[in-house]
Amino acid sequence: MAYTVRFESMGDATPFNNGEQAKINNALGMLETILAESITLPKCSSINRWFGTGNIKSVLEGLNNMHKYLTRKCSSLTFVSAPRHPQDYIGWVRPMVKVGLNPYDSSFDNQLGKSSHRNNDNFFHRLNNNAPQSKKYTVKETTGTFRANCGYVNVQSGLRIYLTPGYLSGNFDEDDRNDEQWFKFRCVAHELSHRILDTIDIAYGEYECIKLAIGSDKRTSLNNADNWGLFLADIYKRRNFRVLPKLNR
Repeated sequence: MAYTVRFESMGDATPFNNGEQAKINNALGMLETILAESITLPKCSSINRWFGTGNIKSVLEGLNNMHKYLTRKCSSLTFVSAPRHPQDYIGWVRPMVKVGLNPYDSSFDNQLGKSSHRNNDNFFHRLNNNAPQSKKYTVKETTGTFRANCGYVNVQSGLRIYLTPGYLSGNFDEDDRNDEQWFKFRCVAHELSHRILDTIDIAYGEYECIKLAIGSDKRTSLNNADNWGLFLADIYKRRNFRVLPKLNR
């Protein structure tokens, strides 16, 4: 990893101990490896499972964006141990902000009482009327074309990922170390997809994400963060675990 990984805590949240820091670092290293392997040798059966047929090219564009961001653009990732979220988010990130363009909304301040994931408006670039004339431009770009045009170059080089107690002790079998590793890898991949791929939260969990993949609009699964998290975690567990943990429905 060429970037720096930092750990912080906010409010009365429990700081990440050395063991938790090691798990995040291991997840990031494995994520880079899986991304590189999947670009070179696409896992077509997993792509079809989580994104439906006909989306292989779009998924590879997303994987390429994530890999290039982590290996070329990213300078730092800061993981913040945060208190329990009122809406029970396991993690969240700040919305993407482009140079010369407005932040999405002042309400996206990531205070604990507010959602951190923007609404699903396809045209997410906004003109900043207060910007200098040289920076006043309007870009009409969908999330899909953002990825296709190597949108990773427009993502800030430093990102902050907020993780709640649900990440530390939640939805996994505490007696199965493999299950915990898989769950936490999925969480990290899910949150990074929000920033690097401009995904949103449409559905959570295996059952609902597969429904998106086989639905009438296949683009929906491409825009859902948990489809990316589950897809990458699926490759992760098949690559690393002899006994595969079951997904919770």
